[in-house]
Amino acid sequence: MRPLSLRRSASGFTLIEMLAAVVISAVGFAAIFTLQIRNLHGNQEARELAWAVNLGEQYAAELRLDAFAWTGSLPEALNRTDGQWYALTPQPVDHNGLPYADDSEIASRYHRQHYCVHYRILNPGAPWGDQRLAQIRVVWPRHSQDAATLTSGTAGNLCTDAVAATFTPAPADWRTITLPVALRRYAD
Repeated sequence: MRPLSLRRSASGFTLIEMLAAVVISAVGFAAIFTLQIRNLHGNQEARELAWAVNLGEQYAAELRLDAFAWTGSLPEALNRTDGQWYALTPQPVDHNGLPYADDSEIASRYHRQHYCVHYRILNPGAPWGDQRLAQIRVVWPRHSQDAATLTSGTAGNLCTDAVAATFTPAPADWRTITLPVALRRYAD
């Protein structure tokens, strides 16, 4: 039998030390995975926001083109009730402004976020005769990429004039951005 002093000096890890190392490693890996998941969600939200801004700017450019064609009376898109929201997209569109459809050659077939685009004209009054102010509002669901959320949710079809006029987005359910747009009449 070996002396007691030799047994204690033997190198190696005990079972308790191994279990402690495994638990500490597991907690560390869980924290890293949680951070990675949050990072992925943050990247997706940033991408959706960037797409919404680009989509809003695209429709703002269309309104500016309508204003550029304004030589006599106001074009229909600009001759609207002051301050009331109207739909620019009759159905949900993707980040390129294309409706989702399985059978269309020009529509988007990608299952990405869908948006509804609204606008309103703000008539600042007489001193601004040849100018109009507008706002573009882009709306998309916070927790879903399904276009059905925009067309058959509790608010109704968000891409219609009737719903756009009365819609008030709840931050828990909807993401929105609003872009200001200045419109000028074309002068000869």
